[in-house]
Amino acid sequence: MFIALLLTACAATGPGSRSDLERGEALWAALTPSSRAMQVPEQEAYLGQLFEQELNADDCRRHRPAIEHYLARMPVDLGYWETARDCAVLMGDVSWARQSRERIATLAAFAFREGRGQHAWNPAPVLHAWDIPTLAEARGLRLKWMRYLSLDSVRHLLVEASVVDQRGAEARYYFDLLEALLRLNADDPSLIYPGNRRALVFGQLEADALNGDPLALTGYLNIDPETGEINPVAARRALENAWSAGMPGAGLSLLELCLGQPAAQCERELMDWVIQGLIELEIAEGYALRAAMAIAFDGAALESEKVQADLRGAASLSESARMEYYLASVLDGPPEVLGADRSAVVDALIDRAAEAGEKNAMLLSVLKRADDVDDQRSAELMEELEHVSEGGPPQALHLLAMLHGPISDRGRRLLHRAAEQGVAQSQFMLGLLASIEASSKGSGDAEMWLQRAAQGGHTAAMRLLAQRALTGGSGEVDHEAAIAWLYSAWLFEDLDSALWLVALYAIDPDLNPEVDRPGLELARSLIEDVGPELVDSLATVLFEIEPFLARPERGLALLEALSADGLAEASLAIAYQRSDHSEEEARAWFRTAIEQGSVEARYQLSLLLFDDPGGVSEAVEQLQLAVEAGHDWASNNLAYLWCTGERGAAMNPQAGLAVVEALFERVEEPHPYHFSTLAACQAMAGRFEQAVENQEVALAGVEKNEYETSSVKSQMRERLALYRAGRPYRWEEGVAP
Repeated sequence: MFIALLLTACAATGPGSRSDLERGEALWAALTPSSRAMQVPEQEAYLGQLFEQELNADDCRRHRPAIEHYLARMPVDLGYWETARDCAVLMGDVSWARQSRERIATLAAFAFREGRGQHAWNPAPVLHAWDIPTLAEARGLRLKWMRYLSLDSVRHLLVEASVVDQRGAEARYYFDLLEALLRLNADDPSLIYPGNRRALVFGQLEADALNGDPLALTGYLNIDPETGEINPVAARRALENAWSAGMPGAGLSLLELCLGQPAAQCERELMDWVIQGLIELEIAEGYALRAAMAIAFDGAALESEKVQADLRGAASLSESARMEYYLASVLDGPPEVLGADRSAVVDALIDRAAEAGEKNAMLLSVLKRADDVDDQRSAELMEELEHVSEGGPPQALHLLAMLHGPISDRGRRLLHRAAEQGVAQSQFMLGLLASIEASSKGSGDAEMWLQRAAQGGHTAAMRLLAQRALTGGSGEVDHEAAIAWLYSAWLFEDLDSALWLVALYAIDPDLNPEVDRPGLELARSLIEDVGPELVDSLATVLFEIEPFLARPERGLALLEALSADGLAEASLAIAYQRSDHSEEEARAWFRTAIEQGSVEARYQLSLLLFDDPGGVSEAVEQLQLAVEAGHDWASNNLAYLWCTGERGAAMNPQAGLAVVEALFERVEEPHPYHFSTLAACQAMAGRFEQAVENQEVALAGVEKNEYETSSVKSQMRERLALYRAGRPYRWEEGVAP
């Protein structure tokens, strides 16, 4: 039988006076790197013996100096203050007992200040996860279960706890261990970087897990302890071990993993076993998860008695709206795991939860209806967002700011509110706005907000900080800082940051002297992992982004080396880059790319040849070869040339019509130009009614999207007039098309 973590409830503490909060801050301020001794101090060497048997007065008296010495180093350790309190009671030391109770009350008041603990975006700080039971008890709450939440950010190291108050009402509370970790490692300046923070967090969890802490296993997700690689199967094993060790929260995480990750390879027998255990422990999510499995795996309808019975079971233990929202989040997974698309069921659950006042669901409901609304409906949605933003998810504040305009006074105030509540997008926006502002104060604000966004996992903020470090925007050029920011973003799977690193090492290889050509070696590694299509994005970084664009010769040298590897995409990128400087060089590189197998290079070469009066014949040859390889725009252009004789090309209307008709058979969303080419070929074949119809579609398309010049639109109208008059378009030298 699995054991729930139950504590006896006692009187709830109040919000705490100002003096309580000041004392709490002072206790946390005392938590410094000097507190973390490299080895156990001599005075505390035998303190562990105190816990080898049930507390008694003699052991407490013998170990009291060690307890006091430890608490002087770690004054926010609630577990040890609780030990001190219990020892004081056993020893009859009223003064020490009172001091211990006061410390616990002070730390609880400080932890729960300003409503902290009640939302994931505003957690209460703790030194250790085992302090949470003491905090819950100090607030008059009974703890049911705990688990680490998935590490999708480095702003917090979150523990989620299920608690029950004296009336039996269940709620979720959230606690953060990262603040304490950072204070204990405050002498390490590298912890400003998210990558290093993540390493610190994983290192702590790994150490705790290897020391046998089952709670640590609930956060030890997706990391295979044998290989260190991301592995959903390893995550499943870790969670199974934690569940078997008596951690109910691990059961929730395990089932959520199984329902969201096909690679976890969960068997139905395992899932049924865990669900039964959760229900026996009277955990509301157990019922919701059983309903999710009935819908996903057994094809049960939302309104079926089986599913509704489970929802009633969940609602008997927790708020029904929260359980409906939770069920929607579980079902909103990949179809390959959950079977058929469940979007209708998810939408229905979100609507129900929103109608019942669940603010996360209300936010999703607003977002679902936010597209293509008139001014009146937009005002109604804004009013709904205002309601959601009061005490709801702070993302609503960010959306309101965007609706009001981030540079408006109202928008800026909303951005600040959202940013203070940890919304990384708002923090990034404020940093971006401050970067644009010219004042020195704005520059300082930019660095602060961008760092906070980066520490919340915002990879664009990490890249912008790297760029500021490379260009001196943060005060001076700092290559080490830039590399640290980019590596951090890469750890968050931001491929663009990896490309920036390639560019940085390409323009300044001395930054990594251990490798002869670090930029090239990193580029080769990325291309091997991702594919040659990565070269186009790399070229954009090399030639369009500061400070890399200032050294185009280094970028070209990198691409030339990749071309020498036989990479057609690199040759093509060089051809694009050289086309503005030397058409002859561009043609040569296009031909190199063709030799390396690039169909796109044939098409691009045809465009250059088409602009050369003597190159039309070869342009047609290149287009024919590209069409044979299935190139869509080559098909469009070849058909156009054969049907109109543009630039003196030999006409072949019948073949041109066949080419463009084949194009329409394989393209799902034809471009307006495709319709115009089809119309030209149909008119040349005498099918003017069809030509008029398709030319009208082409004209409507360019007018709707407004991405064409007025001359192109005028030309299309003239062609339409020709077709309506029963005349095809035929190119004539010296006559405007």
